[in-house]
Formats: sequence, structure tokens, C-alpha cells
Amino acid sequence: MGFMDAEKFVSAPAADLPSVKGESGIVVRDVVKDFDLGLGKRLRAVDGVSLEISDGEFVAVIGPSGCGKSTILRMIASLEKPTEGEVSINGVEPSVLVKGHRLGVAFQDHALLPWLNVWENVALPFRAAGMRPESETITGLISLVGMAGFEKSRPKQLSGGMKQRVAIARALALNPEVLLLDEPFGALDAVTRRQMNFELQEIWSRDSITTLLITHSVEEAVLLADRLIVLTQRPGRIRLIEEVPFGRPRDRQLMRTAEFHQLCDKLTAALDSAEEAPESE
Repeated sequence: MGFMDAEKFVSAPAADLPSVKGESGIVVRDVVKDFDLGLGKRLRAVDGVSLEISDGEFVAVIGPSGCGKSTILRMIASLEKPTEGEVSINGVEPSVLVKGHRLGVAFQDHALLPWLNVWENVALPFRAAGMRPESETITGLISLVGMAGFEKSRPKQLSGGMKQRVAIARALALNPEVLLLDEPFGALDAVTRRQMNFELQEIWSRDSITTLLITHSVEEAVLLADRLIVLTQRPGRIRLIEEVPFGRPRDRQLMRTAEFHQLCDKLTAALDSAEEAPESE
């Protein structure tokens, strides 16, 4: 995720659209995604994926590198179009939510604007939507992600974890109906990543926004999600769907239990099996 992708979510004019929140969540139906490699060659990244994410549900997708996890998220975010099949959010095409600024996205690359301070970066979705920034909302979000006191700091003055906190606050600025997270903590060290996992859980619990998380970390997925989806090696197909049986909030003590490790082991075995499967042409 680079600046040009992030720009799509903060540069379109706001649309006067009726809310359909709670109608159906995210629906991915029989989706295939091919990429044109030129010279008549095509690469199939995703093959026949169908899934539904209910309103207010937190779903994590894990799978081998290059299996199409991020491609699925990008189709839900309207950054890619399916070659076959369809994607909808709350009964409409994803582009409708993007135009209406009802879709929040955070990626591994925080894509903060370096010439803006923390407060201005979080306020950016308001300005891009032609709306006057709501000071109380922005200040509240900055506090929610643990960045109170850093409002005037610029990205170069922040650590990696702090930048990701700001990126998540920005994704939540306009109270989105759906939150899409593509490896948001993938570049962080293990200690910071674990802390950010617990902070994200607390943030999500506030409003229970319909959320899709793409991650390589099995522990992260089990800690955060209501339901887990394991993909095969490319072209990505659904290999396993697993309900997470743990209540909320989830803490460090849970992560030390036999039940937590048994579920992680089951998912790791499914991933190992997925990586051993031969690729399709």
C-alpha cells in the first residue's frame, strides 16, 4: 500500500448517500482474480473464493505468502476489480462506500503525509470529503489510540508503532461502516506488535465495526478475530474456516492457555498443508 492507494480514500468528494449499515456486511461471491502479465500470460491470484462477514464481525485471513490475501482485501476496498464473481458491502458495490467515505483502510505502509502533523493527518479525511474537521472527534481518536500529547508531532518524529496508531485513527475518522486492515503491524517488532494487538482489540470493542484483517501471524489472528479463514497457496482458495471460541476481552493470560495454543497449532498445521499444495497453472 503506497501513497497513491491511500490517496483514493482521502481524495474523493463526499457523496450524499443513504446509510445501509447493518444490511448484510461484506459478501464475496465466487470471486476470481487474474492479473495480465503481458505476452498473453495471465496469473491467477484468487480462484473461486466465497465468504460472508456479518455486520459487526471481526474476521482474519491468513495464508502463505503470495496466496492472494491482500488481493481479496483490495477487491473489497475497490482498489481492484474481480475478474469473475462479485463483491458487495451492505448491499452495494464497495466503490459506493469509498465515494461516501464509509470505508476505513489501514495498511502496513502507514502512508501519513510527512508535511502534516498528527492532528492534521487524522483530520485529513474530513478535509478531503469537503467537511469541516470535527475537533472533538479528532482529539478523541488521537487519545483513543494512545497518541495524546503528540498532536503537533510530524511522522518523522514518531516510531513505527506510533505511526500505525495515527493511521488507524485516520481510518476511523469518519466513523466508517467497515474497517479493512492489511498487515497493519507487519513492520513492527514483536513487543510493539503485541501491544498494538491489544490496543486494536480495545479500539474495535468500542464500536464493533465490521472488520477484515489480513495477517501472517497466527497468534495475532486468534487473539483478535471472531472467525479465521485459511487460504491455500496461490491461486488462493479457502482451505479452512474456523470459529474462535474465546470470549472478549482477550488478554495475555488467554495466550498462555492450552486452548489458545491448540487452536494456533491447528491453524499452523493448516498453513503448512496449504504451503505444500502444488500451485495451479
